[in-house]
Amino acid sequence: MSDEEFDILDDENSHVAASQHVEDDDPDDRHNSGNRRNFSMAMTQKLFGNLDGAGAENHVSYAENAYVTPRNRFEEILKEENVRIVNDQDEGMMDMEMGSYEKCVVFGNNLNSEDLCRNLEKRMENDRGETFAEFLLACGSDQDMLALFLSPAKSLFGLQDTIFRAFLQIKATQTKAFDFLLQKLNILAKRQDERDLLLAQTCVAHMRHLSRLFEPQAVFNTIFEFQWRFWSPNVRNDLIAALPEIFTDISLQQSTAVRLHKECSETQGVPGLPSFQLQIIETLRLLRMDPGTARKIRMDLCNLCMDLDPACLPSLVAFSLGSLLVFQGKADDEEAHFHEMLRQLARLLKIDGLKKKTSKPSSDSLIVEVFGHFLKFFRLNDKRAWKHITTWISKSKKPVVATKPEEDMDSEETPSPPEEESATWLTTFEAFLYFSLLSNTESCPPTFVAAVNSKILNIPAAFTTKFLRIIDLVISCKKFATCHLPALIHVARHCFWSSDGNVRQMGVSMWKQLFVGMEKRDREKVFTELMKHFSQSETECEAVLDVFFKVIKSTNSSVIQEFSTQIQKCIELIHKLSIPNIKRLFQVMLMMPSKSTEKEATRFEIDEIISRFLLSVSDREKFLGLLALLMKIQVEMGKKHSENQEHLVREGISRCEEAVKSSSALRGAFYEHMRIVLQQHKRTEEIRFLSDWSTDLLKRFKNDFFELPPNPESNTDPDSQSTWNLKLNSARLLEIAPMFELIKEIQVLKMRWREEDQDSLTSSYDISVIKNLSFAFEAVLPKDENLPLNRQEKLAQLFFNVQWTRTVLNGFLSQSSVDFLSSDDVSTLSIKNFYVMMDAEKKLAASLVDLATWNVPNLNFGRSGKRDVIVISSEKTKSKKGRKRKSDETTVIGGDGQTNSADVTVNDDDREENLEAEVVKEAPSVLLQLKSHYIPLKLRPIVHLMKLANKKRSALKYLCDELQSVIDTLIKQKKKTPPMLLAARRAAAPTTPNSSKFYHGDSVTIWFCVKKAVEQVWGIVELVFGVFAEQSDASQELKSRVQKDMDDLGEKSLNLIHSILSGELYGGEEKLSPAERVERKSVLIRIIEKKMLSSEHLSNDSEKARVEIGKFLAKSAEFSPTPAVAVAILDVFEDLKLDEDDDAETRKIMAKYALAYLKKDWSKVDELWSKGTRYTCAVRDILHHYIRLRKEKDQLLAIQWILTNKVVQLVPEDDKRKSCVFSQQSDDDLLEKEDRKATFYCISKTTFGVIFKTLFGNLNSRCLKYDMSASAAKNGGVDIEDTLESWETASSCFLILCLLLRINKIRTTAVLTSAIKEGKQFLITVSKKSSFIFLMDNITKGTNFDTICRRVEKILSAVQQGNRVLQSIGTFAKTNKCVLLLKKFPELRAESENCLRVIHSAMVKNECLNAFTVGLVKSRSIDGDIIMDQRASEIDSDSE
Repeated sequence: MSDEEFDILDDENSHVAASQHVEDDDPDDRHNSGNRRNFSMAMTQKLFGNLDGAGAENHVSYAENAYVTPRNRFEEILKEENVRIVNDQDEGMMDMEMGSYEKCVVFGNNLNSEDLCRNLEKRMENDRGETFAEFLLACGSDQDMLALFLSPAKSLFGLQDTIFRAFLQIKATQTKAFDFLLQKLNILAKRQDERDLLLAQTCVAHMRHLSRLFEPQAVFNTIFEFQWRFWSPNVRNDLIAALPEIFTDISLQQSTAVRLHKECSETQGVPGLPSFQLQIIETLRLLRMDPGTARKIRMDLCNLCMDLDPACLPSLVAFSLGSLLVFQGKADDEEAHFHEMLRQLARLLKIDGLKKKTSKPSSDSLIVEVFGHFLKFFRLNDKRAWKHITTWISKSKKPVVATKPEEDMDSEETPSPPEEESATWLTTFEAFLYFSLLSNTESCPPTFVAAVNSKILNIPAAFTTKFLRIIDLVISCKKFATCHLPALIHVARHCFWSSDGNVRQMGVSMWKQLFVGMEKRDREKVFTELMKHFSQSETECEAVLDVFFKVIKSTNSSVIQEFSTQIQKCIELIHKLSIPNIKRLFQVMLMMPSKSTEKEATRFEIDEIISRFLLSVSDREKFLGLLALLMKIQVEMGKKHSENQEHLVREGISRCEEAVKSSSALRGAFYEHMRIVLQQHKRTEEIRFLSDWSTDLLKRFKNDFFELPPNPESNTDPDSQSTWNLKLNSARLLEIAPMFELIKEIQVLKMRWREEDQDSLTSSYDISVIKNLSFAFEAVLPKDENLPLNRQEKLAQLFFNVQWTRTVLNGFLSQSSVDFLSSDDVSTLSIKNFYVMMDAEKKLAASLVDLATWNVPNLNFGRSGKRDVIVISSEKTKSKKGRKRKSDETTVIGGDGQTNSADVTVNDDDREENLEAEVVKEAPSVLLQLKSHYIPLKLRPIVHLMKLANKKRSALKYLCDELQSVIDTLIKQKKKTPPMLLAARRAAAPTTPNSSKFYHGDSVTIWFCVKKAVEQVWGIVELVFGVFAEQSDASQELKSRVQKDMDDLGEKSLNLIHSILSGELYGGEEKLSPAERVERKSVLIRIIEKKMLSSEHLSNDSEKARVEIGKFLAKSAEFSPTPAVAVAILDVFEDLKLDEDDDAETRKIMAKYALAYLKKDWSKVDELWSKGTRYTCAVRDILHHYIRLRKEKDQLLAIQWILTNKVVQLVPEDDKRKSCVFSQQSDDDLLEKEDRKATFYCISKTTFGVIFKTLFGNLNSRCLKYDMSASAAKNGGVDIEDTLESWETASSCFLILCLLLRINKIRTTAVLTSAIKEGKQFLITVSKKSSFIFLMDNITKGTNFDTICRRVEKILSAVQQGNRVLQSIGTFAKTNKCVLLLKKFPELRAESENCLRVIHSAMVKNECLNAFTVGLVKSRSIDGDIIMDQRASEIDSDSE
């Protein structure tokens, strides 16, 4: 290209740039000026009543006498400029009602506004402002003259701009014209005359849409010199609204915003204050300002949100959200400002207070408008805004609980939020905001929905009442509730799906509020959505029926009448419902209010349903009819002061007895469910028929099922002290236990009716009743030779024996009277029934040997299906029967838990040995299945029986299992279970009416029993370890059976102590604060100390008690016979939470024993402890406890020592020579010379998988501690030397663990899966949270700079080498087509790349890039071999 062509091209580009510049930025552009002029003329024309503007007919020809002779010098000047004043009577021009000025300005010839401005500007250049002075003089002399010059002018081209505006457009006169105009405006705006106010508004209109402000700051100062907040509201508001059009410069708009913000806070004596505040906020929405100013104004306005007029709230919210849109900064800052605004509004904006300030229709509209602005904001700022609100919800729902530094980070306890946190869990503003956004289904992202669901479903129990009040408030805002009904239903639906019972009940109340509070059309939608849950899971069906109950019992129960037909149709699904839900459905149908015209028909229909069920040939349908009759009785008993109650109860019970005559199972069901009815109405008024009926029932029970021995002297059983025998009929076994429970319940009710003081004598009622029924406790079951010969009848009677003995034990030993329980007769009968129960259970399990399945006798009438079937293995592998031999039951005679060899005696117990010889290998499975169908023993009887067991091994083992089951049940009641798992669990478990929340008692009873249980169980622990200690000193070993029983008893008792001390117990329904949990645990610790030590050595200090118990465990750890007992000891020791500094010696002893457990060859004890899941899990737990028992600063050394000295021994010699890492040694001060030389039998190829996972997991846990975090380094908590030393050890362990993956002989898929999970966590810790990266970012060049760099390079090298091995898992997974590894590997690869980026960034920052070599290494497989095929290496991430 030539120079000339280049110059031409350059000129063209400059012309284009210039044209673009003028078009975008030139303020004098004629097109923009024309627009502004047209806007101005339209404004003045509107004020003067001529809405047609330039489109009107132009009358500019006047007679000579119509022209007004110039009255002053200025009019003469106008005449010279071809502008005349005429008398005009054109009604279209003036508003005659407002008063015509009779004169107007007319432009002659082709004159227009722009020409006039230029002419006047030239004239003033010559006369030095005389023209403008004459103009001011003319305007100031007469108000009509001012009005004339403020009115539009006529011309041949239509209406033109005013004379006054011409001076506002001229540079030399603009500022002075503004000053004069504002002075006139200040006078006119304070008057009350409409004509003056209209002229004032005309003055304001002249300030708008000017082409340019030549001295904007002067104009700004002039405007804000006047106190226009005291002007007439209309004029003042017009001026405020005009400010964005007057000041177009961004700096002046910001200054205007600041001044308006200041004016907004001035409220004293301001006329029309609401409109003043509203106009200021509306104007602020139009003004531009920087983010800092916008934030300050936004914060101040949000603080005033409840002080402002309610009508200002929508504009305030719109301004606040709009100020966030214009923010241009970091995403984190934008999110912080958004959260700041939400925090202010959530704290200060009270919706209930807003409703009180305004009328109901106005408040509803305001609320909808306020939250409508939020919806618009989220639509405009789609992705970021939803992300910000989601993080806001996630942050605000996390309870802030102060934790001690020494608290275990791995603890599974979920801290409950403090009371002040619960009180502000969700504000009314937040609730309304979430509901308004949830209804926007089109743009609402799943993450936001999940966050809201989590927020609602984790509401603390203390906040439930307040949340329901918020829902009431939402529903009371009819317009808002109607608009956002889908969101309300969404939240209520998810409450139904919650695993927390409290949240489900909250959902029930919410549905009830929606059902009652919504309008008729919306109520139908609510009912339709509610009924969708009826046919789902049992919990949802139960919740739906509870909603109907609440509606029926509410003051607005009539709203359910219109849905009575649909509810009655639910009877069609009755065969799919559980028994409790069937009962609820019948209750709803019986209690449902109906119109007077339909009442009898509805009642007749229900009675017809009952009769049809009772007349059916199916026992199932008869049972349904029986339930309906019982619910009818329950409804009548629930009524207060009912005249027909006595008659209706008598009639109902008579019909029930008539219906169950033909079936023993139906009679049992009647007794069982009648007892539940009476339990639910303990405070009902006296019903005399029940008293008479109970007497007859007791007489029948005694005559039908009990008899006196025919000849007491012929009783050959010396231990029998009973005067009664149980008379059994195989056809009536199912009704005996329920009949006994019903009689006991009615007797208690009768005793309460007889007493005047119903509160103080409650316990005496139960004692009196129990004594009256003592014949049932004393009755002797038939002997073995009297069992039926028929196989099924024999099994049924054995099952009955178990159920009956459990029933009487629960009934008699659940009393709280110490005198009753401590009597010799009760103790003798209790232990006798207990042994009968154990004997019956073993015989029943042994009798099922030859059966494939067995249907358990029950009263469910076909509802449970597979749940009532015991499945026995089809393989009838019989064990060899052993010869009868004397039992080696060990009885310890010595008291206070102290034993010696002389105290151990051998007793005869042939029953246990004979039964165990007949049980097949599958018996444990059968026993577990049978146990799930037995009536559970209550907590108090179990604890009492442990006291009476007389230290019998078999009895104590059995009771420990029962107590563990009860504790597990109580803990499950406190833990949340996902709804799908909860439904599956309920489907698998048999339905027993005894499995209620308070089956074991209230929280006080449970806490009392727990304290007693701890005392008894710790006595077993001392007993067992006393035997173990004696066994180690004695020359004669215990028999194998005795040894196994003692091993099991030690494991079970220690596991019980661990379960109790773990802090999850203390009552299913009780909500304890963390402080109360700590206090109760201290009580248990002191109880154990009291049991362990003599009274003179006791201390009231729980910390000293912990130390004493820890010393006992450390002393007993030497005698652990099995790995399971060893793990149990370590678990209990861990529960004591001994301080690692103050109690370092005790912890050191336990750590050495844990190491000794790893060295021991447990296969010599039993072949069971050489392989299998139980063995590997025990090794895992021992190793985990060993590392945790070491001081925090020594844990890395312990991991490194085990890796380099013991785990590396699993590596073959050929592989060791490939890497020098396998040859490195490490030292540990805790270990002695024999420890280093000893063989660790527990570290083998069998256990390598759990060893690898445990060491890697503990390595990550240690790296997450505070002293290795960036916060510690930043705050000066650790120095450079400690940081480097810790990370050198950690990186060395990481490298060794990764290199172990290359050993094919010990590598498994499970090991690789663990490596992906734990390796990813290690890389995250290094790159994001570690003190090592902080050190790299802040290395200062000094005297030891080279030393530090060498050590840093060593750490980086270890991390990079380990990372390379981890990345080779991808190649292995694809080569071997391992789907599991391929699914998990991408996350590891992503974290690897991120870690490398972080390290690379730190190296670049320190100008040390040469120390970080990337991409110059050869690709290797997981075995360490070089990959020659490039295609195979492409999937490997070694090309970092």
